[in-house]
Amino acid sequence: MHKRVFRLITLLFSDLRYKSIKSDSRARKETKDCSVISMAIVLGISYAESHEAFAKCGRLYKVGTTANKVNGVLYHFGVKYKRYNKFEVQEMSNSLLTFETIPVILKPKGKYLLISKKHSAAVIDRKVVDWSAGSDREVVSLVEILL
Repeated sequence: MHKRVFRLITLLFSDLRYKSIKSDSRARKETKDCSVISMAIVLGISYAESHEAFAKCGRLYKVGTTANKVNGVLYHFGVKYKRYNKFEVQEMSNSLLTFETIPVILKPKGKYLLISKKHSAAVIDRKVVDWSAGSDREVVSLVEILL
């Protein structure tokens, strides 16, 4: 029973965290910052810390980012991770994976960054913590945060 309650609290906290971080993004009048938001969520840091780290890695205000900048931010924070490319992701289930279908093949306890062609989202314990949850965006890369 306690595990279920803890899981529910974790999921509710994730939703509240996303809303809070998205609010910080709006306050800065920022756009194209989905990587900044998803990184803050998976690393448990503030939007400001994530934003600053991306800026140090070369991300410009209101401009999207690249895989190299994501890697740079993870390195900046000393995070160990494993990146899966599109083909490795497809091999996980022998099919095309989307933001809607990928959570079921991920570890029950884990943190990930989902990356599509023009979007990034956080996954915590198989739950996509983003407005794009349940969408048919194709996953082209997956970053598993190793604890």
